[in-house]
Amino acid sequence: MDSVRRSHRKVRIIGPCGAVVVIAAFALSGVVSAQIRDIERGGGLDRPYLRARTRIVAKPKPVKHTPGKPKSPDPSEVNEDPATMAISPEATKRYEAGRRLYEKGDFEGAITQYEAAIRLESRFVDALIDLGDAYFDISDVQNAADSYKRALVVDRKNVDARNRIGRASYALRDYDEALRQYTEVLKLSPDDPEAIYNIALTYKALKRYGDAIPYFEKAIAARQGPFPEARINLSRSYFESGKLAEAESSARQAIGEIGPDNQGSASAWYALATALNGKPDLPGATEALQKAIDVCKECPNDQQSKYFLSLAQILESRGLRTQAADAYERFILLAPFMPDHQIQEFRAKIAKLRTEPS
Repeated sequence: MDSVRRSHRKVRIIGPCGAVVVIAAFALSGVVSAQIRDIERGGGLDRPYLRARTRIVAKPKPVKHTPGKPKSPDPSEVNEDPATMAISPEATKRYEAGRRLYEKGDFEGAITQYEAAIRLESRFVDALIDLGDAYFDISDVQNAADSYKRALVVDRKNVDARNRIGRASYALRDYDEALRQYTEVLKLSPDDPEAIYNIALTYKALKRYGDAIPYFEKAIAARQGPFPEARINLSRSYFESGKLAEAESSARQAIGEIGPDNQGSASAWYALATALNGKPDLPGATEALQKAIDVCKECPNDQQSKYFLSLAQILESRGLRTQAADAYERFILLAPFMPDHQIQEFRAKIAKLRTEPS
């Protein structure tokens, strides 16, 4: 997704490693289930993809306005081709001003201009969609969704509007609606790469991993080039489906596409650690997590903390108590806010690990 069109959602939290290790950590502290989330989500890989769209702006034509109450649009005219619609010069001027402000990152100013254009031309589809994008980028997802839906009323076959409704619905965790919109896109455009990948993400969010796998695979094939984000999410889907060899292979392919020493490979190393831990290959999982930590030294603290928690759990399960205690210490130092009593529980665990021989 374009870096400007980022998702501002708050995401669910789940334990990051294999079942036996994670269950032990969850029993120790409820804060883990409340604050440690899947790293491909924490790394931003679970956001719906959104390509740059092709704008179809009608050639400006003078519009003769008549006084009196505006007449409700004739239902027979609602779905006419937007390219044939007459857009007044003033509305176009406002719209273009909004686009310039948007590109500069002035989303509030862009909203003002887009809304002015829409007041002049209520069926200005491009202005409605771009208004939704600007709302999305200030975290006002509900208003974004409403704007996209207004565009869809005007142009029922608008793929961009449907994809964006899907994205907004995903951000609002209305995964069923997101899936419905993306499916409708594929009816209109069967090979739409955006919808294919986003259907995969939505199935994954619904924990329908078996359904997600073929869509991730199709998205990767359609890309005809590196697609590490899809491979990392595919690895997780394979893992959840019990296909550990495939999960490991997909994670390694993602590492190869990104580069093993690139900071962006941290989530791929984590995915590999998850697969290896499930086999179980605990030494291999340990090495993968150490690599994730090494390449992610400049990552946000909350992301690093997840790696250290996973590493601590695995080291503890291997009986490497001193190393596990060190990793738990790093986790506490980097983790988001925890209540004092939860911190004390971790402190007690660390003390116990340090007093027992490895």
